[in-house]
Amino acid sequence: MIPEEKYNIFGTKFSCVVKNKIFSELSELKIKGPGYINFPSTDIVAKAYKSKKLRSILNNSLITFTDGKFTEFYARFKGENRITNISGYDLLEYLLGTEKSHFFYGLNEEQLSLLEKKINKQNPNSKVLGYKSPPFLKLDEIESDKQIEHDIREINRLKPDFIWVGISSPKQDYLMSQYANQLDQGIMIGVGAVLLYKAGIVKKGPQWIKNIGMRWLIRFIQEPKRVWKKGSIKNIMIFLYLILKHDILRFELNLSD
Repeated sequence: MIPEEKYNIFGTKFSCVVKNKIFSELSELKIKGPGYINFPSTDIVAKAYKSKKLRSILNNSLITFTDGKFTEFYARFKGENRITNISGYDLLEYLLGTEKSHFFYGLNEEQLSLLEKKINKQNPNSKVLGYKSPPFLKLDEIESDKQIEHDIREINRLKPDFIWVGISSPKQDYLMSQYANQLDQGIMIGVGAVLLYKAGIVKKGPQWIKNIGMRWLIRFIQEPKRVWKKGSIKNIMIFLYLILKHDILRFELNLSD
């Protein structure tokens, strides 16, 4: 059953879910595809505030999880306790421990090889049907790409329950929105850097760093040029500005087209 209750944070509607319950429902395929699941971070929420198309993509997913402590803190500040930060890494580990089947779509060939080795070692009983590196595309090239269409046909042949999409956001959100309806079955799950963590390419920060909402700082220390170029820090600042503007100075929320 797809969660119906949503909580609106600057135009992005997050699913109100209980972690253990939603994990169980996914593992039992009570939530059925085809479709996709998003994990928008705080900086993606800021991007979606300025983009009607991105908001629509996030709001039309099967589930939109909160992947950002700032977002969770804000929801609690507003009195909404049903919004909980849920880790894509935790969901991956949980579902790899079930009987459901998986396909990984992300990273480059060398990184995928490392990911496969890690999963074979750490999750030897998992049912992985395939690994594939997607083409490197600009955002406006994703909509009608022959290689992705070919890859979707291969995924349909294999019939995995879950397709883990690991490219940068918001590219992965656009890709899933565009191609999920071409799946015969299964759910696309956009987990971004989670595949880098799982492969051991990028180190996860300690839990206490995550708990105080500073995980982005660890990524910045490890990959300063990439994080800066992506604009994550800028968008976190925009998110904080939106809080100041709409909740402290009390300006009316005005979403762009």
